[in-house]
Amino acid sequence: MMRALFLVVALIVSPFAMADWAFQAGLGGTYLYQDNADKGTDSSVRPNLQFGVFKPVSDTWSMGTAIEFVPDDIMGSGATGNLMMWRVAEFGYQFAEKWAVSFYGGAARYDREEPGWGYGLGGGLLWLLGDRWALSGELNWTSTDISINSEGVSPSGRKDDFIWSSLVLKVRF
Repeated sequence: MMRALFLVVALIVSPFAMADWAFQAGLGGTYLYQDNADKGTDSSVRPNLQFGVFKPVSDTWSMGTAIEFVPDDIMGSGATGNLMMWRVAEFGYQFAEKWAVSFYGGAARYDREEPGWGYGLGGGLLWLLGDRWALSGELNWTSTDISINSEGVSPSGRKDDFIWSSLVLKVRF
């Protein structure tokens, strides 16, 4: 009986809960600086791909979640050097007619010989080009721990740190 009631409530409420949600996709370029625990420092220019869902919560605020993918080898598997960040919570604030800021935090994964898992945060400034389009400048920081899969005691200093800046063209649909 409770399952049936839950199902009925879910079917009635879900269209209202999904109202105003919009999908967003972005494509751009990234300058990535990385400090690898056992390989030293390196920097590179990479593509930036983003996909997320967002919902306005007031006239000026929005909230959502997104995946950001900064690939080194987009078609590879294994130790590709690809970096992915799940923006678990992303908030946006429109402070002028054509300008907004965003800030977010989430989980990260760095794909290498010993995959690293971690956390990150970032923020951006968006130039709103209309109802659907925006150009975003973003700055991110992520730290991943590559000792998670190690046997026994984890060696100290086994973290990879990343800082990257991106210029991304975004569209909502």
